[in-house]
Amino acid sequence: MTNVVIDNSTLTAVERVLGHIPVDKNYDLSGDLSAFEGYLAGLIFYDQPVRINDYKPEFSQSRAQHFPELGIVTFEKDSYDNLLLQARELTSKTYLKIHGGDLGSDPIGEFLKDLDLHVCPAWHMQSSDYYLRIRLLANETGSSFEKYSPLMSAIFDQLTETKSAGQKPIWNKELIGSDGKPVRDVMGKGHDGSRKSWT
Repeated sequence: MTNVVIDNSTLTAVERVLGHIPVDKNYDLSGDLSAFEGYLAGLIFYDQPVRINDYKPEFSQSRAQHFPELGIVTFEKDSYDNLLLQARELTSKTYLKIHGGDLGSDPIGEFLKDLDLHVCPAWHMQSSDYYLRIRLLANETGSSFEKYSPLMSAIFDQLTETKSAGQKPIWNKELIGSDGKPVRDVMGKGHDGSRKSWT
């Protein structure tokens, strides 16, 4: 006997398709129709399709009326909190490390190296704060250059030449502002005139 759990987002999409949830006349139903197709496949090909009984309390009764064909799975009270704690423990050491422009030996870094992606970190200013953005360039065998702008293609060519010569890229560690000049003061003023740290 086979079971399938149909998630709440799929059920909400089905309710929109069937008209139980009103939508704007310009609303695009293509994603909802795809979810409706998956829902019908769950009903046809599985013996016991079920739903999780954790939807918003104010809509739980109407959901039960709209989907009487589905079985119900109820979690114990603290199961979500326990799942969150376990997920945090499992992923606590899984994050991308970059040292001087080079990827670290963590699982994500190794994954990107296996894909042969060139990681190009760059600082960008947004709302008076600097954010580290990551640009990824695939090698020639994995993608076409047409999708990159001329500037990105030039960066890719430079990285490829450096890699072919057996050298590591020289990453400029100087912080450059939006005006193109080096940022020398690590403190600045926010929009409201208060002192704001750029770190």
